[in-house]
Amino acid sequence: MALVQQMNTPPIFCDNTEYAAGLMRRILGQMVAATVGVFGQYDFTVTLSGNSATVSPGQAVIPAAANETGVYIVESTESVALRLDPADSTRDRTDRLVAYVIPPATATDTGRWAMEIRKGAPAASPVPPVVPNAFVVCDFAVPAASKGVVPSVFDQRFTESQHYISGPTLAGLKKPPVGRTGQLWMDASSGHVFAWNGSMWAGVSDPALPRGWVGEVKRTTTDTFNAELLMERLTVPLSTGRRYKATFTTNHFAAGTGPPNGTANIRLAAGTSVTLTSPILRSSGILKNNVTRQPWDLLTTFTVTTSGTYTLGISAAANGDPTITFPGDGGRCLLLEDIGAA
Repeated sequence: MALVQQMNTPPIFCDNTEYAAGLMRRILGQMVAATVGVFGQYDFTVTLSGNSATVSPGQAVIPAAANETGVYIVESTESVALRLDPADSTRDRTDRLVAYVIPPATATDTGRWAMEIRKGAPAASPVPPVVPNAFVVCDFAVPAASKGVVPSVFDQRFTESQHYISGPTLAGLKKPPVGRTGQLWMDASSGHVFAWNGSMWAGVSDPALPRGWVGEVKRTTTDTFNAELLMERLTVPLSTGRRYKATFTTNHFAAGTGPPNGTANIRLAAGTSVTLTSPILRSSGILKNNVTRQPWDLLTTFTVTTSGTYTLGISAAANGDPTITFPGDGGRCLLLEDIGAA
């Protein structure tokens, strides 16, 4: 086994090396994730005057021919003038402007690409022609000549699987002064993500926003008790700098010598420390004397002083010799949620 293996493809742009076209397409295509589209918002925009179309200069990524791999990166440095065929006398038509690479099979035109208006079939309900392995620039609605209406143009550059290629996603400690519309930048220290909206970096995600569900425990067993009981336990990792909401919901009924018959509390296991946030929302509650099932819930928000694994529990106590029952068939749940930055 060799200690050194010379690879069978050259590094890109090394001295005067010659490169296979397929290799270049595949590597450069990876830089744009093989995405088909334009690099600028105004690249390949089309204006129409009567039957005369003008396509602005621009740069784009267009598909390779069916028998090739990768994508092609192309550039037009000047405006292109094209002309629609005359309208059908009685039926409407939809034409399509496409950009495509001329495949090697044509020999004399190898290494070229073209823009072409493909003519659609006149019909009562016209549809544009299907053009495989091409970038669709726009469609032209060409009304029947008998209607006396001029053609109109419909931009298709950003439809279906075609996109505006805004540039690489960036990460760092200082925002770039400008970006390309839609380009993303992440603050490497905070995790905030911003998008360039054409004039500024606008925040699109914030690690301070709620993160949602953390954990839950459900129970469908009936519990009847006349002394303190720890009913549900939930063990989860919690982090400093986050605010959590604990919710316990159930049905209950109680019988005994006069209300209140009992209490229930959301609490942490012994030896742990939390800070209840203000205002405190029902961290404890009274179980009323009743003979039918009553919906009952408990809710509180809190933070922790140290990141780690915590056990959260629900305890209920009977007061004055009552009997308290939490039915199992209705079920009960202790739910913990992350509701945002502390």
